[in-house]
Amino acid sequence: MPGHRHLVPAHVVLFGEVAPLYLLLRKTLGSIGRDDLLIVIGTQGGVVRIDDLVWALPCKKVLNNLHDSEHIDHQNYDHYLKMPAAEAASRIVEITTRHLGASQTQNFGIDAKSA
Repeated sequence: MPGHRHLVPAHVVLFGEVAPLYLLLRKTLGSIGRDDLLIVIGTQGGVVRIDDLVWALPCKKVLNNLHDSEHIDHQNYDHYLKMPAAEAASRIVEITTRHLGASQTQNFGIDAKSA
């Protein structure tokens, strides 16, 4: 239709299209090593198939979701926090503190004693 080329804004990604940051996501996940910690919060895993992307990563993995999802096998994660993110925050800090070690958490402003 003449004059209607921009009905869908340029920043909108439709199903089946490659989102601009997917390449960065894959590159970032590809650089994750054994000593890293991956924290996944609030996804059903249907649009971005997070399980397909992270199941074989060598790092420790944390999943925080309010509900189970048919697209995510929580057994692929070392920690599964099935609760609202606000409630899971202190547990995520605790897991992160333990993973990094008390001396490393000072760099992030985390009080290891309160975690």
